[in-house]
Amino acid sequence: MSRLTKSDFREPVNIGSDEMVSMNEMAQIILGFESKNIPIHHIPGPEGVRGRNSENTLIKEKLGWAPTMKLKVLISCYFHSIIYCMFISSYVP
Repeated sequence: MSRLTKSDFREPVNIGSDEMVSMNEMAQIILGFESKNIPIHHIPGPEGVRGRNSENTLIKEKLGWAPTMKLKVLISCYFHSIIYCMFISSYVP
């Protein structure tokens, strides 16, 4: 992130993981942080794309760098930061 903020590049750019994951895999990753065993139910309707990942060609081209951290690690950082903020904001001395 510091390489991006210290650069002269001022356009939108993807900085996510290029790992391809399905929405089911994403749900399992998130549920796994709290050891939740909640079934995933699918409802009828349009299915859309089968998976998501970040297209990092532009950041490689402009900065000669791309994120290498695994998706599960990145999501874990966000997840635990949110839990911490929720804990702090609900604290009443």
